[in-house]
Amino acid sequence: MNSLPTSSLPPPPTMSPLKDIFEGTRGNRHPEILIVGEAWGAEEARLKLPFVGISGRELSKMIFEAKINETTCLLTNLVSTQPPANDFSHFLHPNSEKKIRQQVRGVYPNASLSDGISRLERLIDLIQPKLIVGLGNWPLWALTEGKAKTSTVKGFSLPSGIISWRGSELQTRAINGQTYNFLPTIHPSAVLRSWDLRRFVVHDLGRAKAFLSGAKPTWGELSFATVPQPTYSEVYAYLCSWLERLPHAPLELSVDIETSKQRFITCLGIADDKVAICIPFFWWDSAGAAQHYWPEDQEVRLWQLLATLLSNPNIRIIGQNFAYDSQFLARMAGIHCKVSFDTMIAHHLCFPGTPKGLDMLASLYLDNYVYWKDESQEWATDNDHLTNWKYNCKDTRYTYDIAQTLKNLIAKFNLTEQYECQLEQWEMAREMSLRGTRADDASKRAVGSELRKILKAYEEFLLACMPSDLRYTDKGLPWFKSNKLSQEILYHYLGITPVLHKKTKRPTFDASSFEPIKKRAPWFAAAVDAIDRYRSVEVFISHFLDAPLSPDGRFRASFNVGGTDTFRLSSNSNPFGEGTNLQNIPKGDK
Repeated sequence: MNSLPTSSLPPPPTMSPLKDIFEGTRGNRHPEILIVGEAWGAEEARLKLPFVGISGRELSKMIFEAKINETTCLLTNLVSTQPPANDFSHFLHPNSEKKIRQQVRGVYPNASLSDGISRLERLIDLIQPKLIVGLGNWPLWALTEGKAKTSTVKGFSLPSGIISWRGSELQTRAINGQTYNFLPTIHPSAVLRSWDLRRFVVHDLGRAKAFLSGAKPTWGELSFATVPQPTYSEVYAYLCSWLERLPHAPLELSVDIETSKQRFITCLGIADDKVAICIPFFWWDSAGAAQHYWPEDQEVRLWQLLATLLSNPNIRIIGQNFAYDSQFLARMAGIHCKVSFDTMIAHHLCFPGTPKGLDMLASLYLDNYVYWKDESQEWATDNDHLTNWKYNCKDTRYTYDIAQTLKNLIAKFNLTEQYECQLEQWEMAREMSLRGTRADDASKRAVGSELRKILKAYEEFLLACMPSDLRYTDKGLPWFKSNKLSQEILYHYLGITPVLHKKTKRPTFDASSFEPIKKRAPWFAAAVDAIDRYRSVEVFISHFLDAPLSPDGRFRASFNVGGTDTFRLSSNSNPFGEGTNLQNIPKGDK
């Protein structure tokens, strides 16, 4: 058989060389995990390899602590180059050019970033990783749809949201028609700046290890039974079934309310070990009018059943910061109920000093976690109230599940006795919050009148210290109440050596700067003392004399047993905006 002449053969297909696809990567070319960072640092730029500088070394330590074999990983970045001054905005077009630039998920990438994302997509398509780990805000923006938020910083649109979404079991956006398991977490450079974040990165990487080893067989948020938009018969049936169980044995239920305008309970969620149900009461329409979910007679009956259920001696209520819910239920519904297990207090006992919001607890204690807190919108506006009711179901479901893990943790740490003590303090704090303190309103008004006269005298003195063109800001604010103008006067016009803030290392005129300024400029000491006293009097008026009283004329604050690292009580205004922090009441001698 005669062979065809060479000229008649079709040209070979053009393909991107593998060298180009793997350029800027380091590690296994057939990995289980693809780890994606943002851009090179100085050491990476010098060696032309990702994660070989101080951040990369710390990443390797965290990977090791999570018991992941780094040889199963491939490491890369969105952009395989170092931006000037490590400023990622050099890979963006400024917002001022938005009319002539293409927006990609709220950001205006330039050619370097666009090419980097294109190369990353080709790499993902080639290696088909079981899991992608994104480090920082930029991989979250580049590889997901609608997760990262954007805001304008110095004229550029920049993504944010990694602190919220870290640890979430997500899917990437479609890449050549396929999605991939995606785990966002905090960039090691952020860990080096804030060491307290490190434990969360190790925990997140541990989630990846459990999934890849088969110890955690599923990825992503699990579905569970919810009833977000129930009929009256459904709510009635659930409440009655729980009430029927109470005489025979204690019953655990997680409870969570959603409120509006510091006055109204919009819905109440309840979950047991099988189902989470939201009981809506009303929502606001676009005109600001309340739209009631139930006829009046049905709502009255439901509140009666709820009162019977939640105040039953055999009920075991699980809550998250239930001090808030219990005060609302007591005042607005006349239901006096106590918490049996508070997830916020339990976590605070086990790990004092760490964040204790429900989303943080979920990211630590739930096997299948996806951040959900942004699903809740302002309850006082006309929005998708069904989404809000679903959100309430998630809150109660997750609170119930978190509690089960924390109970085991308290037992493991041998903290049962301490937790019971915390619950006793919680009941005491609740009673104080509900009872309040007597207030002499006439004396409050008299002292307030006297102190406002003192404020006026200080104001006149301080204004007289300055020439007329420096007494007020452009918006009419007195110079001593404007941090910017005060610093300009002290450090520019008067030539006083600036006092630098201990943390930011920037010029400051806060209370810590007063003594150094008086030493550097004794001739200005009288004005500094006057500002110090002015601020003290102003704080006393706003925090104590002007603190709103309850409708019955009593002074109420909310006391928290899980608010401080030292476990002392803390206090602040209550859920209705009344009262204030009562921990440091001035003696009146200053």
